[in-house]
Amino acid sequence: MDQKPICQIITPVGMLGYGFDEKLIHQQLTRLTSNDVPTAMIMDSGSTDSGPQKLALGSMSCPRSAYAQDLTKLLRLIHTFQVPLIFSSAGGDGTDEHVQIMQDIIREITEEEGNSDYSFNTISLFSSIDKTTILERFNQGRLTGCGPCVSPADENEIKSSLHVVAQMGYEPFLDAMNANPDFDVIIGGRAYDPSPYAAYCVHQLMRQTSGLSDEQLHSSLGGFLHMGKILECGGQCSTPKSHGAVATVYATGLFDVRPTAPDSKCTPLSVAAHTLYENTRPDILKGPGGSIHLQDSKYEQLSDGRSVRVSGSKYRSSEEDGLPYQFKLEAARIVGYRSMFMGSINDHILIPQIDKLLARVKLYVAQQHTEPTSEWKLDFHVYGKGHSSPMGLGQLFIVGEALASTQKLANSIASKARVGMIHAPYPGQKATAGNFGFGLGGLMEVELGPCAEFSLYHLMDLDPGEQRLFPVNSNMPQKLEGPLLRGTISRIGKGSSKLRNKKLIKIETTIDPRSQGAEHIAPSPDQPIQDPKILSDLCRILRSKNAGPYEITIDAMFSSKTNYDTIKASGILSSSKVANAIGITEEDIIWIGFFDPALSFKVTIPRIRMGVRKSAGGFMENDIHGSQEHIGLANMKLPENLFSQIMTEHLDDLSAADTPTTFQSFPKLPTEVRLRIWKHACFPRSQIDHGIHYVTVNIVHEDFEGEDIVTSDNNLEGYDEESTVESDDDGYVTLTAPKLPFDDPAGRSSNASACLWDAGLSTACHESRLAFAEYHNLKGWRELREKPINTTQTNLWYHQAYPSTLVPHKRDKNWCPMTVPLFDIFCIDMSSIKKLPKSLYSMKLLTPFLSTRTFTIRESWNIAIKYDKSWNKKLVPQEYRLKRENTPRGRLANWLDRFNDEVIPKPNVWIIDDNVEWVARGEQTYTPVYRDCDGEYVQIDWEDARRDGAKGDVTRFFERLSDVLDDEIDYVPFRTKQIVKFLVRKDNEIPRDPNKELELRSDE
Repeated sequence: MDQKPICQIITPVGMLGYGFDEKLIHQQLTRLTSNDVPTAMIMDSGSTDSGPQKLALGSMSCPRSAYAQDLTKLLRLIHTFQVPLIFSSAGGDGTDEHVQIMQDIIREITEEEGNSDYSFNTISLFSSIDKTTILERFNQGRLTGCGPCVSPADENEIKSSLHVVAQMGYEPFLDAMNANPDFDVIIGGRAYDPSPYAAYCVHQLMRQTSGLSDEQLHSSLGGFLHMGKILECGGQCSTPKSHGAVATVYATGLFDVRPTAPDSKCTPLSVAAHTLYENTRPDILKGPGGSIHLQDSKYEQLSDGRSVRVSGSKYRSSEEDGLPYQFKLEAARIVGYRSMFMGSINDHILIPQIDKLLARVKLYVAQQHTEPTSEWKLDFHVYGKGHSSPMGLGQLFIVGEALASTQKLANSIASKARVGMIHAPYPGQKATAGNFGFGLGGLMEVELGPCAEFSLYHLMDLDPGEQRLFPVNSNMPQKLEGPLLRGTISRIGKGSSKLRNKKLIKIETTIDPRSQGAEHIAPSPDQPIQDPKILSDLCRILRSKNAGPYEITIDAMFSSKTNYDTIKASGILSSSKVANAIGITEEDIIWIGFFDPALSFKVTIPRIRMGVRKSAGGFMENDIHGSQEHIGLANMKLPENLFSQIMTEHLDDLSAADTPTTFQSFPKLPTEVRLRIWKHACFPRSQIDHGIHYVTVNIVHEDFEGEDIVTSDNNLEGYDEESTVESDDDGYVTLTAPKLPFDDPAGRSSNASACLWDAGLSTACHESRLAFAEYHNLKGWRELREKPINTTQTNLWYHQAYPSTLVPHKRDKNWCPMTVPLFDIFCIDMSSIKKLPKSLYSMKLLTPFLSTRTFTIRESWNIAIKYDKSWNKKLVPQEYRLKRENTPRGRLANWLDRFNDEVIPKPNVWIIDDNVEWVARGEQTYTPVYRDCDGEYVQIDWEDARRDGAKGDVTRFFERLSDVLDDEIDYVPFRTKQIVKFLVRKDNEIPRDPNKELELRSDE
């Protein structure tokens, strides 16, 4: 685009104190500062994720040494590149004390040996709010809970809070920058995470735009805040997740984002999905003074394959809604002291009675603490309930937790409860020496110290202008003052303030510098599950996380648009069904819905502990991040017929206007009507219904395209030079469809390929492949027609069940034999097996897209050979002689011999036998079902096939083949059956005779 950026922002890591690779950021800054676009390092340093302890006890998210280590690196980068550093929520909670500690650490670093030339113009912003002001607003009714799960504020809880901080908006940062534009460092108190990012963008926009109107600023603010919301988590928006990220920001609010790690990339899905993370809802994000609206946001992959451009994000101020500007207040208080003990129970007599035993232990502890003034609680975390082991019921692990008004009392409660656990009697007791295994770490009880709970998570109405800061003329250090907030400006370090040191310094790193700028290769995702049973089977990510201290949000990100659209249309994720799966009431749901830009579903619920709505942390907390609350949704069962039409996009049924009123011969019907009939009659297929195609090897091409997975070759269909592909050379196989049998008057053709299901009707249509693809509205074909795809999109095509075509027989060029390479099996004609390479690794399948010259190279595909009883005749006993045979069994022996050494992707090898009889195992369901025109086939274990008589010929052959290959030094005995998959006719199943078992193949 022609528009010049207003700034560039780099976030080295999502949280100050977590550590980052300095040289990697050094390399990024070298690139970023090579132009005249203003650049800054901005990062977050705080969160309520880890609970209320920081606010109540004055602790920090990381050790002081961790902050010193990160700041040492950051200050060196500031000094080298002369770019500012801005971070907010200092120390984790952003209290005034922690802002001061960060300032002290910076001063200590400047005083270290070798840093005498450091000099940093430093702004410190303080966001603690005086409790007198809060109590005044409370009495005025101007304090409301932040969300439906937060109880009304309590005066006593406000008074007992150690610190109260406000989440600052972007305005105080902007005011500080405008008051001191030559700043080097800004240390922010508690702030809304995107605030410093948006402030730097607005600051640069104001400096570079004369006469900037409020309307212009307002129109850009949505993009600035959205960018900050993404970058404050570092590289969370990329895949695989990078530590850091870079944003290039434009005046309109449009921005580009990319990861700092060279082996990572941003995609439209990964960036869009980031707004799901830790938020109550993904489309509207509320913050100080207004909200970000993302309903119209657009995400575009840029040509480098690693960057995504975001546009269309909007900001709506609270003033537009007739509401006052609000600060979110955060505070916590000490509610007592805790102690705990832990241990295990193995006794299978006691385990079923554990709830009754724990009740008796509580009663025993109460009998030992009868003082009327003692206040205490006791409860138990029980892990392992309902589990079993080969010896019966599984082990229980129990953590007893005590809360009391003093540490002494808490220790006593825990001690008495531990004694009760050890010695309490129970019905049927035999292990009279003790019930409870304890003593982990050499301790009987573990003293935990003060217990904290959130006391404020409320919105406070502000008077106009109370969110701002203003410069105050006074002696150094210069001051910034506002009605509620304050700041200071000082110079830290004794070096020259005019120093512009551009000398690059040597820095140790864990990143290979040669990887910088290298072509990005994305990791291959997991293969899709062919027979999805539960919701998790359809998702690439299914997670839970806290959305503030009082809520938990669950995100389901689907692995394909087909999965997403199918689930969205099915109604399976209705409020009632989701509530039932999670184990809450429908009324408890705070927000539920689908988010199209990220192909995702989200539900947000209250944090519930011991049946009561509670905030994160405190007594009996066992999942403070809320990261283990997704299992109920993940295990939702799917309806069996949910994916009956998963292979194509939805095509509307014929309307009355489309339907002829009188009979017409097929060729005379309108083209679209013919194709819709063909589609509805032939193309829908079940997710558990796969095809077997009987094919011949057309050509084995030489390695002409290197490592591209999706590529294009204008001469593909005219490429008629056969290659001799040796065992270790890459070869690219194209397969030819069988000749249509219907024009053979003698009926000599016996080919039964699954693709012939539609042969008669598709031939009657007299349509080209181009017409089939266009009128079927196939997504893959349509996107290819609109614009060529590049290698960054390969995972979409390679791992999804999109249709492809076989090369048509030369006599049937108008026929479109469709296959689904991810699922279908290709059975090679005996006469053309000899064309295939001797190594499975060398066999990569070329699968063209419909009516295009673009094709996919598939390393993992399903290759099959039909068993012939001649294989069992004159089988040579030497493996080297067998591998020399130019026969199917000889080629199979070569594949198996080389199989153990090849850990890279390769075709799956199948043997199909029409004759063998087999026995089903109990209630086992045999899916998927593979079909040709004559019957249904299922995969079975070799052990379940008959071994005796003519019906067991194939199993005896593979036993003999294993014996031959067993002579090879590196060959694993009977490995053959683990490598080769076995496909049998479904109707050859015979009942198991309990009185006379079939003689089955055994590995014993």
